[in-house]
Amino acid sequence: MTLRLAQIGAMTYYEMRMLWRQRMLAVFTLSLIVLTGILLTVLRESAGGIPAATFIATGAAEQRANAVEWITLFWPLLYVQILLLGGLAVVDVMPRDRLWNVKPIIDGTPLPRLVYLLGKLSGAWLAIVMSLIVIMVVAGLLGWWAIGPYEIAPYAQMWLSGALPLVLLHVGVGLLLAAFMPTRRLAVAIVLLFSLACAMLGTFNSRLIDINVWELLNPGRPYVYQYFWLGWVDAGYRTPLGESVIWLSVGIGLVELLGCGSLAWLWLRMREGRE
Repeated sequence: MTLRLAQIGAMTYYEMRMLWRQRMLAVFTLSLIVLTGILLTVLRESAGGIPAATFIATGAAEQRANAVEWITLFWPLLYVQILLLGGLAVVDVMPRDRLWNVKPIIDGTPLPRLVYLLGKLSGAWLAIVMSLIVIMVVAGLLGWWAIGPYEIAPYAQMWLSGALPLVLLHVGVGLLLAAFMPTRRLAVAIVLLFSLACAMLGTFNSRLIDINVWELLNPGRPYVYQYFWLGWVDAGYRTPLGESVIWLSVGIGLVELLGCGSLAWLWLRMREGRE
């Protein structure tokens, strides 16, 4: 057990470093920060700027209103960015072993396929979470500058209950889909199509007022998107489904991720047997 954990830890660290050395994760991080900055700058200029006194003393009601405005503005951008670029940022984690002729070396070591998959997944998750932390801090400061002081708790909840599970599930499924592809180009094409489908399916229904099986199985996690977008901070606009719908949707997404992981593990074992 200790050896397996050490192997997973070493692979996690290696994959995280490799992802940060490539361009796509930096593009994912910087593009969202730049787009947020441009959007907020336009908003601030169109509003004529925020008086300096606002940064000194702001009432609780105004901070709540600012939080609603900021999250309603920022969440759709964050959601679409995660779905469109999150999977692409880690798409070559699996195919590059073949591209760089590392696979024969890996096959020659006593490394179980399960440890191999967990190490790849953990490294991708660690890299993308580090990116989210950078985005959360920088975007939070930009929002404070452009909109004014806002409640921190709802903003943190958006990241912990919305963005974090969404990116872990989407990146995980995207990485596992790439495991079936023989070439990097095909992996990029499949993950791109999957990401586009998730973005469209997740935002298709503008208002979900009941629970149905398709929307729960939808990999775009539309319940998570709608809950954090439709004025959820304000009790007057709270979804009748309640916050539990987030965790129900995420739980089903976890089952889907485990299913994809099991299929990827079986595929790797079958391919190893044929070769």
